[in-house]
Amino acid sequence: MRSNMHRATRITQRDRELEARVNRALWSYSPLRESRCPIIVIARGEVVELSGTVRTELMKRMALKLARAVPGVSKIRDRLVSDEALERRIGQRLRQNPNTRPAAGKVTVHSVLGAVHLRGQVKSARVKAEIGRVAGQVPGVQMVINELVVQNHNAAQLKKAA
Repeated sequence: MRSNMHRATRITQRDRELEARVNRALWSYSPLRESRCPIIVIARGEVVELSGTVRTELMKRMALKLARAVPGVSKIRDRLVSDEALERRIGQRLRQNPNTRPAAGKVTVHSVLGAVHLRGQVKSARVKAEIGRVAGQVPGVQMVINELVVQNHNAAQLKKAA
């Protein structure tokens, strides 16, 4: 059994060459190259796995198309995530969570290659922390930069009175 596992995970020269060809194809596409998307290419036999984060769904589709077109690739395993998809998934999770739902509409979510920025105003430090926790649990999020501001209730009441 050990030799089967070893054979299944052994990297061959052909795998390395296929990875290099796929990487060249990906970086020939200027939007991927210029945005420095961290795409990891792993080849095993004729199967290529792409993982990492890209800025847009269009970039993701293009990366998959370019990889499929490389001679020697028979199958692609798609593990790419786009910032656009991350932003949508985080928004969905915030709306689904009963602790964050009331604040979800007041939070702006912006992702840059998996680094998620949260901005807006919330009513308490507890809600701020919970929003950060929920965002950080979404697959593909690399880090959360929680810039949410806790509203000062006294200032809000003074503003209403004025």
